[in-house]
Amino acid sequence: MSVVSSALAVFQKTTEETSHQILSFSSKRIKVYVHLVLLRIGEIDTLNEKYQARASIKSRWPVELEKLLPNLSLDKQQRLIQGKFISLINYTEFNWHAQLYIENA
Repeated sequence: MSVVSSALAVFQKTTEETSHQILSFSSKRIKVYVHLVLLRIGEIDTLNEKYQARASIKSRWPVELEKLLPNLSLDKQQRLIQGKFISLINYTEFNWHAQLYIENA
């Protein structure tokens, strides 16, 4: 269990460092909700303090609808207004997004 705890500590440290870097470029804070699930932990190299694992990261943050709608087709706008899910394949090209990663250190 200590490997999982150390992995979560590294993840938290990395996300904190990233958020500080982002805040230095922007005056507006964006609260990002992160859900991390370690699906499987494989081989553990205790000498180098590394491990193999499969993980799933989900993140979400609020986006103002007025900023999002102009880049969407009419069909996607209607689905979003109705409260349905839409795919935002090109979202990262035009908007800020959380650049999350897991560092195995």
